[in-house]
Amino acid sequence: MTLVVAALLLTAPQVTNVAKIDPAARCTTHAEMVDLGLYFLPSIIPVVAERCRSILPADAWLTIEDPAYVERIATARNEHWVGAKQAFVKMMGESPLEGISDTTFRGLMDDMPRTKLPPTRPGIGP
Repeated sequence: MTLVVAALLLTAPQVTNVAKIDPAARCTTHAEMVDLGLYFLPSIIPVVAERCRSILPADAWLTIEDPAYVERIATARNEHWVGAKQAFVKMMGESPLEGISDTTFRGLMDDMPRTKLPPTRPGIGP
């Protein structure tokens, strides 16, 4: 019982902070979700292509069209940063940005597809 109370006390500030945020303010807008997708897409496509290369046919879109498409959509990536950042912060439930510069946060977000996408499983990818 003491451990349960201790755990509740440790998590109470976090729960309280999330509870203070208006539920409507925590919901992402359609535009923010579009920005999130378009911001991450140029980073996700190459990771998926590389991990699935061994099981893709030689004429697969990911292996043939991927580089040109990624280059084309990456040119507009900066336009989607603000909305992507807002969506990500809202999904976290509270701001993870305390004491983190925008440049550092963006770097963490940019590394996320490469580091957080599930590793390949036997029979799927290299």
